[in-house]
Amino acid sequence: MGVSVEAAVRLGRGEPLVLLHDLGLTWHSWGRCVEALARRYEVWAPTLPGHWGGPAFVGAVTPTTMADLVEGQLDEAGLTRVHLAGNGFGAWIAAELADRGRAESLSLIAPLGLWRDDPVTSESVRTELSRRASVSSFLAHVRHPVLGPITRRAAMRTLTGRSAPALLELCAATDHRASITAEAPSHCAILGEMVRSREFALGWYPRIDASSAITVLTGEWDNLVHRPARELVPDGIVRAHHVLEHGHVPMLDDPDTITAHIHTRISGPYVRLR
Repeated sequence: MGVSVEAAVRLGRGEPLVLLHDLGLTWHSWGRCVEALARRYEVWAPTLPGHWGGPAFVGAVTPTTMADLVEGQLDEAGLTRVHLAGNGFGAWIAAELADRGRAESLSLIAPLGLWRDDPVTSESVRTELSRRASVSSFLAHVRHPVLGPITRRAAMRTLTGRSAPALLELCAATDHRASITAEAPSHCAILGEMVRSREFALGWYPRIDASSAITVLTGEWDNLVHRPARELVPDGIVRAHHVLEHGHVPMLDDPDTITAHIHTRISGPYVRLR
């Protein structure tokens, strides 16, 4: 393909901050947030196991196994408790790690899986996620000098739910990472099996009782998470809700705003959850 896809990026110095991407994507979906956050923190953004450029997935393809594998990576890196930020499925994994006592703070960006007792939403999201692979597979074959960029932007709108001019400007400014993000689902070895797993279909419910401070961010133009943050996570768990004018991958829409929210959560008052 001629596209270099690194397995992870680690930049900066300071308190450790781990960024976890959404299902089917790669760390590149964090866009310019990586460099911006690395000005204050030691940022580690890995590509999840079973994803394009990431390590192999070992074990039953379920969210719990994914959390086990990522926790193993934290152990190998000598990281006990870290600041965690996750987008989509990455937010689900980050919450699971927080429940295991691995989080100093937690930022959940358009979290997936919060559909307990809501099978209609579960089915809708799983269907939409399955579309990612087919859209990306088509995109990977479009190399026309004119049609290629146009198709890539259309695919980005499909993947992120964003349709504003800002995303079109983004694609021109961060072409490499945007291209990888748009094509990544077609290279994900576990996407289909993960969304078909019973555990994924059932979802999860916030049960985090570790000493963490939590922010939940959702976007008004998200084509996967349609409910606002305050309806997804109870006030007894979360300490800050924000609804943004963004899609499902707001790190690409507006890296400066997402960076600011993550920094605010990390540097804000330390709050013990109930």
